[in-house]
Amino acid sequence: MLVTTIENWYETSETSIAITFLVVNLSRLLRQFFGLFLSFLIFWRTNELMCRQRFNKNYVKSYFTQVKLITWTTNYWHSIA
Repeated sequence: MLVTTIENWYETSETSIAITFLVVNLSRLLRQFFGLFLSFLIFWRTNELMCRQRFNKNYVKSYFTQVKLITWTTNYWHSIA
């Protein structure tokens, strides 16, 4: 009876150690993953904030300012021809 209790204690201890190592390794992997994810997110948001953003009259964000070459009300080429 004493032998079975020692064997059960040894198996429980081995299982407990294995689960502890598993949790520690998973914790390290998750920390690395979330660190990379958050650094990418911060880098992406920083680049977005550095871009020149404009809002047109419909309050829609446009990233690039557009130069209007031809207006439809007064067409320069039509007045020449």
